[in-house]
Amino acid sequence: IELPVAVEGEAGTKTISYTEYEELMNSNKPFLMVIIQDGCGYCQMYEPVVEEVANELGIPVNYLNLTNLSSEESTKLSKSNSYLKKNQGKWGTPTTLFMYGSSVIDSIPGYVDKDKFVDFVKENFVVNEDAE
Repeated sequence: IELPVAVEGEAGTKTISYTEYEELMNSNKPFLMVIIQDGCGYCQMYEPVVEEVANELGIPVNYLNLTNLSSEESTKLSKSNSYLKKNQGKWGTPTTLFMYGSSVIDSIPGYVDKDKFVDFVKENFVVNEDAE
């Protein structure tokens, strides 16, 4: 695919269910997802950064919270895309994934500061520059 891509949806962040994650993958449209978990200190530091950038640049970001998944869904998640399969047992939260279907186009393992997240977003997505 040719970057940057336009991503559909309402600007800002929302937490999705595993079923919604599967629907996003099956839609074969690009989407941005951050895997988080309750009690994860780096997630708590990262979420306000993601929220701010999503609103400033007008992009939708989906959170998938591992705490909300059943053990069956957790198992399915770990095999659901190229990044998680390749890094089986080696990834943690937060993990930011730019996905197209079940392919991971780009990723950020762990926490990054606002500037790095903005760079990642601008590299991959058509953003609303006026929003800045």
